[in-house]
Amino acid sequence: MKNIISLLFFLLISAVAVSAQKLAKLKKANEFYLNKQYNEAVTEYETLMATESGRGIMGLDSRINLAECYRMTNQNVKAEQLFRELPPEAAQSRPELLINYGEVLIGVGKYDEAKGQFEAYSKIRPEDARSAELIKKCADIQAIRPLYFDVKIVAQEVVNDNTTEQFGLSYYGRGLVFASNQILSGNKSAEWKGLSGVDMLYSEISANGDLLAPRLLSKKLNAINRQDGPATFTRDGKTIIYSQSVKPSVNAPEGTICLQLFTAKNENGKWSKPELLPFNIPDMIFSHPSLSADGTQLFFVSNMSNGSMGGLDIWVSSYKNGKWTTPRNLGETVNTKADESFPFIHHNGDLYFASKGHGNYGGFDLFKAAPVGNGVDWERAVNIGAPINTAFDDTYFLLADEQNHGFLVSNRNGTDDIFKFDLEGAEAKELPSNVQRRSAAIFNDSTDLEGFIVENTVDNEKGNPADTEKFVDEMLANGNKKTTPTDTNPTENPDKTDTDPKNNTDVVDTNPTENPKDKTKKTDKTKKTDKTDPENPDTDPNNTDVVDNTNPDNPDTNPAENPKDKTKKTDKTKKTDKTKKDNPEPVKEKAELLVEIQVVDAKDKNPLSTSTLILRNAFTGKEEKLQIEGGKAILELKADQKYEVVAACDGYYGGRLPITTMGAYKTEKLAATFPLVKK
Repeated sequence: MKNIISLLFFLLISAVAVSAQKLAKLKKANEFYLNKQYNEAVTEYETLMATESGRGIMGLDSRINLAECYRMTNQNVKAEQLFRELPPEAAQSRPELLINYGEVLIGVGKYDEAKGQFEAYSKIRPEDARSAELIKKCADIQAIRPLYFDVKIVAQEVVNDNTTEQFGLSYYGRGLVFASNQILSGNKSAEWKGLSGVDMLYSEISANGDLLAPRLLSKKLNAINRQDGPATFTRDGKTIIYSQSVKPSVNAPEGTICLQLFTAKNENGKWSKPELLPFNIPDMIFSHPSLSADGTQLFFVSNMSNGSMGGLDIWVSSYKNGKWTTPRNLGETVNTKADESFPFIHHNGDLYFASKGHGNYGGFDLFKAAPVGNGVDWERAVNIGAPINTAFDDTYFLLADEQNHGFLVSNRNGTDDIFKFDLEGAEAKELPSNVQRRSAAIFNDSTDLEGFIVENTVDNEKGNPADTEKFVDEMLANGNKKTTPTDTNPTENPDKTDTDPKNNTDVVDTNPTENPKDKTKKTDKTKKTDKTDPENPDTDPNNTDVVDNTNPDNPDTNPAENPKDKTKKTDKTKKTDKTKKDNPEPVKEKAELLVEIQVVDAKDKNPLSTSTLILRNAFTGKEEKLQIEGGKAILELKADQKYEVVAACDGYYGGRLPITTMGAYKTEKLAATFPLVKK
């Protein structure tokens, strides 16, 4: 009996302790809610709702708080369930619940039920005009007539990630550039709170219209702990205008997010130092840029107050006499008191954008506005309609030049993702003669251009073809989402900076606005022998008469072993240096660099005989379609170049394989597989 009493006492004490812990968690959750920290409150409330004892202490007030947290964070499906479980009498003492529940029902597409909630609220509070407005909104939504009826929408899983967001689309060359955020949870190195890291990524568009695995657009234009993007480009690909976060001024209100528009030029694949556009205002938002086809008009979003309709508005600036003019608000036919965002100006003059203020299904909807013709005014925006728009946030609409397909962004699957759409039955339209076709994107400043390395680190006879195949297989696994080098290339630096002076042709500028002089260039021993510098005839990769002045096997040309002889580094007469007789340089034009690639199914390794391969020079953009036999092709490569191979096959996600031959001078013959992931 004594033992039983002791056990009961122990269980009682334990239960009291557990109950105290849960009450403390409930108190913490309620405090988060009162401070409008809704995501933090959701975490605490959901922990309690996960157990029977936790649900037991969640009273009516706490459940209403959780429903409101879901509503405020656009989790309408979860919010609807909680609102539906509330007792009917709760609305008698809290009529506001009827309004909030009705808005949640709009968010999940239940417009008739939403109308019923607003009508019930009107009976309790007839003096409040909101109920009539919301009832009209339900009727307006049901009256929306879609602009596009037969639409096929396909999620682009190769770029989408359920833990991150993809947004802000722009055509660039043969692909898309978009912004993608990586949540910096617990990262104490961030300079200010509340802003995630955002990078500009590039995805090639495959032959079947799907996106290939993304790459970083540029090491120079992207930086850690900063928002870079969205972006827009001139059609020749030589100019970028993009949004970049900057630190607010010391006098800015707490929580200020400051985004400014920058521009940079592309010369032979390398971006210049970004410059701030002149009309930016400190501590304000300037973002979501979109250039007209002729590059003379820049549409963007801003919260500047002068001339604003309210919230975020869409503005336009014109390029005249070499300068951008003072921005002009597009007016009330486009902008509302709510937020307008993500403009895209098509070459035909139509403007597509997202809005919360016009009649919509819920959250952001996509709209179209046509120009009146006077160069200033716009027709009243119209809702694009279903299935492009949903009850969720639909935020970006990118229509291709042919006007029968494109891409959109929506959080209909839980996070902002990219979707491809095809307008079934619509005929492709010819590009007008006065509109330039988009030039090929040229890359020479991206982290993954050294994915598959053809170099002379070992004699070919000693190399293991199985290692090469394993390397490519691992790099292209999972739809070629990652191109991180593996241990099969032990000379590769894990932080992706190339430590081999033969291969290092780029100096990374990770913060162009704060380090304009780029001090790292002063100590870069490879800069003087950059083999890809198009402005230096002695380093032109097509100039085979140039001698490699950094040959580590030649003590007369190794700067580390002969530091005093500065003339030898740049002396163009080295071709006749007598010491060369003892150490003759390899003749690069005689090198035979061949890669045999077999396209296979990533799962069963069977050859894909109907696949197609395109070899593209990353420096020049020149490309050639390869001859395929049984899914196999032979790549004939030149030394001191960077390439990428693009593969496509019906029923499979496309793939992209970067290849570099920088520093290769001996004959190489390699075999590799190129696996594609089945849809």
